[in-house]
Amino acid sequence: MRTYGTTTNLWSEWETIIENVPSEMNESLIDNIKPSSTAEFRVISFNKYGPGKASRASENITMPQQPPAAAPRNVVASARSSNSIMVQWQPPPPELFNGEILGYVIRYKLAGYASVDWNEKNISNANA
Repeated sequence: MRTYGTTTNLWSEWETIIENVPSEMNESLIDNIKPSSTAEFRVISFNKYGPGKASRASENITMPQQPPAAAPRNVVASARSSNSIMVQWQPPPPELFNGEILGYVIRYKLAGYASVDWNEKNISNANA
């Protein structure tokens, strides 16, 4: 298997995922493929003398996207006026996006009021 890097825009080197699949098998389930990644596969048969040639690569398959695997980092807030606060953050690490970041939701409430509901502001531009 090799994968196409969403952050590097390069194909990885081929790596062996499963060794020694029994000869009576003609399928195998591959687990733990990163969400939103694109992969292709090759199969190599072997006998007591060693491995043969690799098959042609499969068609590319792109895994479904999943929610980001990490939260935004380095969140800071600072007062900008008597009634506004600037909230800034860095996105999660790119390798944990699990797809395209489409935006952010900022939740806020007055400190010290546990019974007060959270308010939300939706930021739909990932470069906000």
